[in-house]
Amino acid sequence: SDVWSFGVLLWELMTRGAPPYPDVNTFDITVYLLQGRRLLQPEYCPDPLYEVMLKCWHPKAELRPSFSELVSRISAIFSTFIGEHYVHVNATYVNVKCVAPYPSLLLSQDNIDGEGDT
Repeated sequence: SDVWSFGVLLWELMTRGAPPYPDVNTFDITVYLLQGRRLLQPEYCPDPLYEVMLKCWHPKAELRPSFSELVSRISAIFSTFIGEHYVHVNATYVNVKCVAPYPSLLLSQDNIDGEGDT
C-alpha cells in the first residue's frame, strides 16, 4: 500500500539512499516480510521515527496509520528536535552557485566536427 511504501521512503531518507532489502532476492521478498522481518533501524534514526516506520509496515493494512496521522506524528517528532538535531532554516530557498553545464550539451554538432563559427 501507499503507507507501507511511505515507511520504506522514510527508511531510505534516513539511510541517505541505501537500497532496502539489499540481501533479499526479489522473488523472496514476500516470504521475508510474511515471516515478520522488517528493515532495521537506521543508525542515526531517532527511535520515535523508527516506530512510525514500523507502524507503516504493520501486516494488516487497516491497522497502519493514515497519512493525516503520519503528518501529525512526524511533525511532533521533528518539533522536538528544533535546536538539537533539527536545523530550522527561515529562508524558503537557498541560492546555490551552479557549475557550468557539461560542455557537450552546449556545443552544436558543427562545433564538435570543427566546422562551427569562430
